[in-house]
Amino acid sequence: MDVKTLMMILISAKTKINIVFQVILLTIICCFPVAADEGHAGEQYKFMHTDLNDGLSNNQVRAILRDSRGFMWFGTDRGLNRFDGTNFKIYLNNLYDSTSIPFNSIDFLFEDIDQNIWIRSLQNFVIYDPKSESFKRAGNYYKNTSIPLNTLQNLFKDSAGNMWFVNRDFGLYKYSPKSEKTDSIPYPPPPEKAGSNNYLYGIDEDSQGNLWVISNSGVVQKITPSNFQILEEFELDKWLTSEIYSFSLFVDSDDDVWICSPGSPNGVFHISSSANQIQNYTNSSYPIRLNNNLVSSVEEDENGKIWLATDHGGINIVDKKRQSVSYIVNNRNDRYSISQNSVTCLFKDSEEIIWAGTYKKGLSYYHNNLIRFEHVGHIPSDPNSLPYNDVNCFAEDSKGNLWIGTNGGGLIYFDRQNNSYKTFTYDPGNPESISNNVIVSLFIDRAGILWIGTYFGGLNRFDGKKFKTFRHDPSNPSSLADDRIWEIYEDSKQNLWIGTLNGGLDLFDREKTEFYHYNTEDINSVGSNFVVSII
Repeated sequence: MDVKTLMMILISAKTKINIVFQVILLTIICCFPVAADEGHAGEQYKFMHTDLNDGLSNNQVRAILRDSRGFMWFGTDRGLNRFDGTNFKIYLNNLYDSTSIPFNSIDFLFEDIDQNIWIRSLQNFVIYDPKSESFKRAGNYYKNTSIPLNTLQNLFKDSAGNMWFVNRDFGLYKYSPKSEKTDSIPYPPPPEKAGSNNYLYGIDEDSQGNLWVISNSGVVQKITPSNFQILEEFELDKWLTSEIYSFSLFVDSDDDVWICSPGSPNGVFHISSSANQIQNYTNSSYPIRLNNNLVSSVEEDENGKIWLATDHGGINIVDKKRQSVSYIVNNRNDRYSISQNSVTCLFKDSEEIIWAGTYKKGLSYYHNNLIRFEHVGHIPSDPNSLPYNDVNCFAEDSKGNLWIGTNGGGLIYFDRQNNSYKTFTYDPGNPESISNNVIVSLFIDRAGILWIGTYFGGLNRFDGKKFKTFRHDPSNPSSLADDRIWEIYEDSKQNLWIGTLNGGLDLFDREKTEFYHYNTEDINSVGSNFVVSII
């Protein structure tokens, strides 16, 4: 099942009586992240959004998961949400139902080898059974093995299909579903090396199948999953100001290790597999300088760039090859920017869509193919943006420039080469101005003349210098049938046809400046006086 992608389709249509069909210009102003190294232009990141208005139970999203059946799961501050691409199903605690979820605030989601969903609130775990659609307590042990669950900290599923249990008090356990065998790694390290509170937090796997683990005192170890041999060890203590932290660990496609400490201003730690050394990226490091030291989550996009979720700094994107960083931050004038700068979690699903949970603004999600159209709109703070958002019609001239008819903002000329706009509006004191600011139809004839159909302003002819207006005159039967022009068309014999709102079809003799009428008064003529399209 595919996650529903919201594709924006540019629709050009005409305004009808009582029903206004307009070209919908959705304002996509590309989000240009600022690069830490001057001169390096950031990429364009356009986000879609999901929040309370779309059915999400709460706008504070703390955990994200895509399960093996294709459902997206979101743990929020008030309820568990299952999203099928269209609709949300919300699970809330019910005091009178023992099979309901026992808590509403969720900070961790994980799918095990049996497709059960493990859900955590603070240090308490519950398991969702998709077959019965009910919740059950984790119990004391896993599958009648010796794996204790009462102080469970984290879970992980490796590439071989083994389950790993990070237990705060008892160490690291592996469960193999093939042999139904349980192994325990003797961790924490000896007390004389690490201290009394040195228990595991984060776990991940590299491309060689080795495990990386980190303790709350900042001891990082690379171990073999078969015999639990410690291959490498690193310590973060020289960068840390206290002895105990909660850590999150992530291994990227190059087998580099990234470590953050959610809630603590330590930036992010990077262990390079090639250099075999630790670097600490903060708001004062160089050349990779973060815009915020509170990093809550790490993810990698399909191009190998590292995304860092920050609290109040949006998303920082590290390009390891260029040794640069760019920032994705909220722009209140851009509906396709990230919804908030306080990002709580990141998750990349199987379709390479990156989901970002925020503290107060729901979900933002990104993929390069989610939004295929570049949208243009008016930005009050940008004098060079589109002057008016309500657009009815377009016409392209021989130079590739656009004439844009608006629904009240007059006629706009867009110069593609200079990326500039010029607006023509009605001036009561100038008979050579355009006759009305509501433009319903546009057509450029073979001679390059622009014809403009207006709403109650008649037909306008523009030669590039001045406008000439043709209006309905009740006393002149050869005048325009109706001042509301819905369509303009030139046929192969260069006859100009005019479709009107209630005057039928007109044929315009440009040499005599006379209009010939086709309407419902003639039984052999058009069947309606409302003509919206001619071809």
